[in-house]
Amino acid sequence: MRHLLALTALLFLAPMPAAAQGMPKDIAESFFNRLKAGEYQKAYADIWGESLMKAKPMEVANVINQMEITFKTYGSPEGYEVVSEEMLAPSLHVNTYLVRTPVSPLFFRVQFYRYGQKWSVYRLDFADQMGRLPSATARPPA
Repeated sequence: MRHLLALTALLFLAPMPAAAQGMPKDIAESFFNRLKAGEYQKAYADIWGESLMKAKPMEVANVINQMEITFKTYGSPEGYEVVSEEMLAPSLHVNTYLVRTPVSPLFFRVQFYRYGQKWSVYRLDFADQMGRLPSATARPPA
């Protein structure tokens, strides 16, 4: 029993597991669950967190407005699926998701960036056709 208590005490002193620190999978799951619940502002506030988007309230409001119009057109999101997960570098992951709606699928491409031990969303795009999503690896025109 004493060994079990000692082990339990050590577990509380150990660093938090990566999932508890907001891994890409966890960030995406929270975002899509909020969209499904119709909490668009909260979804975007959470996913962008402390990113540069926090200083761009007009752009954020525009994206939320586009999201509301999109879901009025296609119907409320009913769930999501992972289409692809790409690790472009250890600190840059690009994941593509399909969001199920009654009318048609919608597609989201999320670029996750890790600095130190913290993951954040670097870029988020959505479209009604997967081919309309910008490539994560495309280079700007010369």
